[in-house]
Amino acid sequence: MSERFHELDPDGDVFLVLHDPQEGFALWDDSQEHLPPVPPSPVLEHRVSQPESVRLDSPDYRDQPISAEESNAREQTITLPRDESPSFAEEVLMPLAEKGEIQIRVSSNHLALASTYFERMLRGNWKEGHALRSDGHVGLDVGEWDHEAFLILMNVIHGRTRAVPQSISLELLAKIAVLVDYYKCEEVIRVFLEMWISQLKENLPETYSRDLILWICISWVFRLSKQFTIATNIALQQSRGPIQTLGLPIPARVAEIIDQQRQESIDRIVEALHNLFIYFSHQNMCSPECSSMLLGAFTKEMDSRSLSSPRPKKPFLGISFAETARSIRDMQLPVWCYHRPQRYSCSFDPRIFPIVGSRSMKGPKGLTLDLSLVED
Repeated sequence: MSERFHELDPDGDVFLVLHDPQEGFALWDDSQEHLPPVPPSPVLEHRVSQPESVRLDSPDYRDQPISAEESNAREQTITLPRDESPSFAEEVLMPLAEKGEIQIRVSSNHLALASTYFERMLRGNWKEGHALRSDGHVGLDVGEWDHEAFLILMNVIHGRTRAVPQSISLELLAKIAVLVDYYKCEEVIRVFLEMWISQLKENLPETYSRDLILWICISWVFRLSKQFTIATNIALQQSRGPIQTLGLPIPARVAEIIDQQRQESIDRIVEALHNLFIYFSHQNMCSPECSSMLLGAFTKEMDSRSLSSPRPKKPFLGISFAETARSIRDMQLPVWCYHRPQRYSCSFDPRIFPIVGSRSMKGPKGLTLDLSLVED
């Protein structure tokens, strides 16, 4: 039988036609990550409260009814003849295929049991369900999905465990996560997920990157609390603006909270530094010379980091929390030079250290996946 046809159930009553994706998967725009700091636009600032966790069951995300229009955007019903001879699949479906398409024969019972999406489509009052009940079979054009990821999901749904790989790449797992989110079939994949994750968890990236966004997507879709907190923490610390969601099923609210907390964390550092600048400007140290030296040194350090004038303000585009915190820790102390260089007894160390060691400088700890939270 042709490699373009896969028969997962010889008695299957659903024939899926799958197309090659015409666009790349989760494309990363590197130009967004190398922008210089951007001055804020002249708008009134306002503080936004920051929830400690993300609601998984909010009405704008979970279990929304899927309209027929939404279904038709991806699935199209294919009219099939009633003949179901042994060569039916290849004689009828294969001529329908164009280059880059494959066909899969599957069971409506398996699909409906595993996926609430297919349950509504095939058991509900949709035209696909009517066609299945009247003709005994139905053809569905499911649109453009990655072939390997789609076949793995279909094999899992149909209990064909030998056809399911024991290990997969992060890229492939992210593609499966997109499918699982779309077709609403988290439970059926759970056993294999634990096996796959156990081999990938050591590879969680330590920098803000495309792979990190894939992890945020995977941990969100599959409810992986630990990985979600770690991945969002790295994004909070290292992103220089709103994170790229890459068209993945990462709720807009998650990206919004990450950027809100990034901005608030940077703002607390900037506020503390400017309060310290005011302190050095008005407070006399051990002598006028000492006060002038400390104020001048601190001003130069602030200027070299573009933290003084103009004072950086929200949304802090082009600025990450980690870079800001690191630059503060690297501030140089002034040195007197008479016969030989020596560090002066007065310094801004005692004032800088509380900022460096404070909770503000440690930064946010990542978002929490709390399954017990239910939107009213």
